[in-house]
Amino acid sequence: MRIVILALATCMTTSGLHAQVAVTVEPLEMDWTTTLDEIVYLLDFTVGERFVAACPAAESVETIWGTGTYTSDSPICVAATHAGALSAQRGGTVLVEVAPGLGEYAGSIRHGISSSSYPAWDLSFRFPEAPQVAATGGFQANWYTSPRSVGAASGQRVWMVCAGGRSGGSVWGTDVYTDDSSICEAAVHAGLITRAEGGRVDLEMLGAQPSFHGSTRNGVSTHDYPTWPGSFRFVAIEE
Repeated sequence: MRIVILALATCMTTSGLHAQVAVTVEPLEMDWTTTLDEIVYLLDFTVGERFVAACPAAESVETIWGTGTYTSDSPICVAATHAGALSAQRGGTVLVEVAPGLGEYAGSIRHGISSSSYPAWDLSFRFPEAPQVAATGGFQANWYTSPRSVGAASGQRVWMVCAGGRSGGSVWGTDVYTDDSSICEAAVHAGLITRAEGGRVDLEMLGAQPSFHGSTRNGVSTHDYPTWPGSFRFVAIEE
């Protein structure tokens, strides 16, 4: 893969063409370990620019971070499969857009691929032509993941898996929580999981609430807050 991209970059340099223009026409061939960081290093892409990636049929499944928008060190072809932009069995081409870094990346399970959560990262990518998928299904949450950070909307149900041995994040409310609250901390507060063991929790997205009242339960203190446009509550696990 590195040889293919390097050869393409050399060809564009010697022909006097600007690399960023040429790669929007000719797909970049890559394997299932190729990351945006490698391409940016060779071709000097910047935020907002787009290129076409050509992925072979699945070779392996490497670790990726994020949902919809991915860290720049995530393998592009694996992320494209996770996003539903191409089939791992067949491979194919996919449009990739360089995006700004995010303050948080939420992991999830989609199209047979599991992505991981990650805190702030300075560069991202996404697939502008991928089908828009509602934030339903399973997410691998870190202890700062909130429903708002994964795009969950009022009326949806999602489930999260909280890793054991962790802690972190703030919570506002009791039984019904603001949608920018830490899901995992709220689940400990609600008595559904422990920090030591973690576990799966199901939640239902609600709309605006006039107020949220804090309390102390199971070693977690939550905060009061006035009206807020989004909220959630925990529901029984549906097998």
